[in-house]
Formats: sequence, C-alpha cells, structure tokens
Amino acid sequence: MTNSGQFQDHLLRKSTDKLDQKLVSRVQKGDRAAFDLLLVKYQNRVASIGSLYVNNPEDIADLTQESFIRVYRAIQS
Repeated sequence: MTNSGQFQDHLLRKSTDKLDQKLVSRVQKGDRAAFDLLLVKYQNRVASIGSLYVNNPEDIADLTQESFIRVYRAIQS
C-alpha cells in the first residue's frame, strides 16, 4: 500500500472512531436508534469472531445477541 493509501486508511479509521464515539454518547443519553446503528455496524464482525470458537450457527447467533445485551447494559459506564 502506498503512503497515500495508508494515510487515507488512517483518516477513515479516525473518522469512524469519532462517529462511534458520538453514537456511544447518544446511547448513553437514551437514544435507542444510536445503539441500533452500532449493532448493525458491528454484528457481523462479532458473529465472525464468535464463529472462531463456536461451530453451531444458532450458538453463534446466541453469542452475538448476548454480547450486545452486555454492551447495552454496560454502556453507561
């Protein structure tokens, strides 16, 4: 990857991080739609990581759901 490409990737990650921080802040203020956006953004990634440890698709779905429930409960802190 060229230096230009690396710089663009860095800017994209930084922009994404700021957006995620804003969404978390909105969730902390009670905005359920902001949590839904985070869920949609990250559910496939969480499921992919879960699939490294669990083979059953139903178990992967349960693991993913439980992960987001825990995040929702803990997001205030």
